[in-house]
Amino acid sequence: MDADASGSLCVDWVFGTNDDEFEPIGALDYWQTHAVVEALKPYVAESANKVAYYKAKGEKNRGTEVLEDARDSAAFSLDLFSIALNRMRTAYKKAEYEGDNSTSESRTDT
Repeated sequence: MDADASGSLCVDWVFGTNDDEFEPIGALDYWQTHAVVEALKPYVAESANKVAYYKAKGEKNRGTEVLEDARDSAAFSLDLFSIALNRMRTAYKKAEYEGDNSTSESRTDT
């Protein structure tokens, strides 16, 4: 089985609407993507708890709004990276399964 069976998550910076208005930034493998997901989880939880705390105190100001935006952005990013990680995991398992089948088929041919 190919070592890159799970694929890569590629990151582009898009700065316009034309076909050439982007720059490739880099690519993350499975474990790098996993690290991003794991790093975001506590940040999302902490941000949500801070928002709940300030709302419970009755504070509603620009700082609370910024904190809510940060929480929402982190949660969106966590969802995005989690979706990518799940697809990478599925691709790896599919390649592993197909590799096992091709191995067993070749054994029956001999």
